[in-house]
Amino acid sequence: MPSNVPPPPPVPAHPAVPPHPREHRSLALRVGVGIGVVAALALAGLVTLVLGVARRDNLPVRDWPVADEEPRSRLVDGVLLRWEEHGEGGVPVVLVHGLPTSPRLWRRVIPRLQDCHVYAWELVGYGRSIRAGAGRDISVAAQARYLYAWMRALGLERAVLVGHDLGGGVVQRLAAAHPEHVAGLVLVDSVAFDNWPSPPVRAARAVRRVLPMLPGPAVHRVFAATLASLGNEDPAVRRESGRVYWAPYRSTRAGAALARQLASLDNRDTRATSGFLGGLGVPARVVWGSRDPLDVASGRRLATLLRAPIDVIEGARHFTPEAHPDVVASAIQTVVAAVPAPAPLIGEPAPA
Repeated sequence: MPSNVPPPPPVPAHPAVPPHPREHRSLALRVGVGIGVVAALALAGLVTLVLGVARRDNLPVRDWPVADEEPRSRLVDGVLLRWEEHGEGGVPVVLVHGLPTSPRLWRRVIPRLQDCHVYAWELVGYGRSIRAGAGRDISVAAQARYLYAWMRALGLERAVLVGHDLGGGVVQRLAAAHPEHVAGLVLVDSVAFDNWPSPPVRAARAVRRVLPMLPGPAVHRVFAATLASLGNEDPAVRRESGRVYWAPYRSTRAGAALARQLASLDNRDTRATSGFLGGLGVPARVVWGSRDPLDVASGRRLATLLRAPIDVIEGARHFTPEAHPDVVASAIQTVVAAVPAPAPLIGEPAPA
């Protein structure tokens, strides 16, 4: 099916480093600088962690239901694509996570969704699909193409698309290119326009070339500091999230995987779609944390373009599907309820 969106300019490749007689000194310098930045990131993350715990330590841990992991996989156009699947029948809802998470981001949202068939899709090169991303384009634009191919392979003609962080950029790209396949849209603390990468992610991106050279514990410090800087204001959830999201990196070459993800970030992939969002004409909603490093002003701008309400969660940071699953699930449920029922087939008797 032809796309309505012109392809984004190609992401420039990093130029090869020419041989140099002092290459070993250059390498040592880069590693030294990298370790220094890792230490700074870890310190920044630790400060954020301590402040967060100080603010929230007296609050009880919430007993939220958590969806079991229901993994599925399928080879589509030569790429092994993975997702979680929950429920049967009802409106198809496709949830797309972002950096550096996995479909487990939605584990507290899924149990709250009713009357829908939920697919939590995994970005290529993330989570259990880290190895599938090696040697492939894993930019936001490419992820939208993988997602579209996967929807076609599963026979999902129309679905409510829900995206967080990079996942929000992915569903925006798909919606702009193939609006006929979008029944509704929910954007949660999403990359959009030129609001990304956020400052914590830019700091990690600055050392991406050094990451593959570092030992696992040092890479873990970068990972943990980035998560802490983006924040999850509930310390119990934050600690659990760190364990959940680090597990797939731990079982592979973590530094190389994280470096690939960081190198793929290019906000031209969302700048190219903004002009198309206003014409979607589908039920939509926006959810944003008031303290998200992705400025809430961009959330309000998205809501204006989509002619949609915005739920701003006061005091919330970036990972609202984890810390505020009730608000996120309510937004999704509202859009699901507004999706028109499919028209009956010709010759099919009308319901009594």
